Amino acid sequence: KGNLPGINTTYWYISTCYGTPANLHMEAGKTGSANLLLAGAPKDWLFIDPHSTSKLEACLREAFPDCKSCSQFVRHLDILISPSWLRKRNITYSTVRQHPGQMMCTMVGSYHQVKNTGGNFAVAINF
Repeated sequence: KGNLPGINTTYWYISTCYGTPANLHMEAGKTGSANLLLAGAPKDWLFIDPHSTSKLEACLREAFPDCKSCSQFVRHLDILISPSWLRKRNITYSTVRQHPGQMMCTMVGSYHQVKNTGGNFAVAINF
């Protein structure tokens, strides 16, 4: 067993300004995660509906034809996507604003991205 960094150990996140992101990604090993905002400005989360995963990946491969065949190609693109881009392609998503003291959980095998609205401090662990 043992510790697997980012899988069964905590990560601490410190944002010092507006707009710092966690670009569109799926957790390592397609795990879920628990993310607790301890203090500071809210975080804006965007979640892709798991039923839209294949459609999202197909649209991104079309938009970025040079991307390599890799299980983490979306992470390698290092992008944030806008709700308008998703709406144009009929990709189902949801958005949530997280405030201090609230916990967000990501679903197993789901894409998501986060944008900080200012300085904040959070802790997360995958499961």
